Amino acid sequence: MESATQNQKLKAHVLIFPLPFQGHINTMLRLADALSFASGLRISFMNTERNQRLFSVFSPSPYSRLTHRPNFRFISIPDGLPDDKPQSGHQVLELLQSIRTHSVDYFRAQLLAGRNRDSDGWPPVTCVIVDGAMPFAMDAAQALGIPAIVFRTISASSLWVYLRFPQMIEAGELPFPADADLDEPIKSVPATESFLRRRDLPTMCRKATKAEDEELRFFAEVSASAIRSEGLILNTSNFLEAPVLSQLRSLFPNAYAVNSRLVGEVWKVGLDMKDVCGREMVEKMAREAMEGEKAEELLQVAKKMAVEIGRSVGEGGDSRLDLERLLRDILSLSGRASGATTNDQFDSAAAGVPMLCWPWAWDQQVNSRLVGEVWKVGLDMKDVCGREMVEKMVRTAMEEEKAEELLQVATKMAAEIGRSVGVGGDSRLDFERLLRDILSLSVRASGGDEDERPV
Repeated sequence: MESATQNQKLKAHVLIFPLPFQGHINTMLRLADALSFASGLRISFMNTERNQRLFSVFSPSPYSRLTHRPNFRFISIPDGLPDDKPQSGHQVLELLQSIRTHSVDYFRAQLLAGRNRDSDGWPPVTCVIVDGAMPFAMDAAQALGIPAIVFRTISASSLWVYLRFPQMIEAGELPFPADADLDEPIKSVPATESFLRRRDLPTMCRKATKAEDEELRFFAEVSASAIRSEGLILNTSNFLEAPVLSQLRSLFPNAYAVNSRLVGEVWKVGLDMKDVCGREMVEKMAREAMEGEKAEELLQVAKKMAVEIGRSVGEGGDSRLDLERLLRDILSLSGRASGATTNDQFDSAAAGVPMLCWPWAWDQQVNSRLVGEVWKVGLDMKDVCGREMVEKMVRTAMEEEKAEELLQVATKMAAEIGRSVGVGGDSRLDFERLLRDILSLSVRASGGDEDERPV
């Protein structure tokens, strides 16, 4: 029995395929990093050829070390777009269409190529983890008999809002007029009634003019497609989004609340936390960031520099992107200026630092509301522009009475997150369950007896 179990473990081979944008790649790469420590599990991480070249250009990167692990490799496929074609958040739908029509055949070929062993001697792919924004990749794998797990890299609350688009339309909450009161509460998204407003909905909701809006339909259908998968990985933790997770589990019983930043590589600007995963170390680093002479020194420098930035920004001055870049560089010493991406949220939460959120698009609108109103660990600068308001927000976050309040809440949150990833913590337990399920699915896909699955 032992030899049979070891044989199945050696055959377990997971292919991880993210949407080729930075936030999605980083999130799923951290999960791949964590999974690669599992005994007998092989990991193939699939990039587009364009992004794989960028990996080489910016080497060494925090993940260069992965290439030295015998059970980890990068593979790549074309994205179907010209090399000189810009790729950013503005082109997400165009890129998705190109991958669906051009890249999925290469993806399928990659899965077929290893039916026995590929040219590198790797065993067949026994399980795929695909980005939830690409359901066609899940369908392609399942058509070949390969089990697929979906990873949504956005927050659980954002996913829940996307899933509820049809109910918001039915309730008459979508679409709404261009001149509508943006502070009107949204009541058809259970578990968010106390804080969600029109202003906090994803950006396509403001652009929609009819109930049959294609973008609303697209995001709702893509989000619901995960129901066809073997499981849903959510980029969060039970501590942070328990009410929404309860709602999601009614649709996705096999859901894993596994924030990849927490189980893979916990670190924060200002203090080096690379390769830290335990409760004690996370709590220790959070205390060091918040207490002692070093923390006070960083705080005073950051206050002065951040206020100067606030003063220097006026109408027609530095661009929004330049401002965000400067704030990111400087406020990270004692707080964090964020575009309100899910990764930014958890980076800051894990390190115990307050946030200034200036959301740009998509799910960031929901995320910034979580930071400011639900977790109360930062300030939401949504729909705010102009020198006076930016300076006021910076001062509030760093100098006034509110700053101490935010700092205390952030420190407590970091400690709670530390507990969630420690032994027996909810995020740690979900990650361990995910690993067991991957191995079990791999046994099934490779024709083994599930009674002999690894434990």
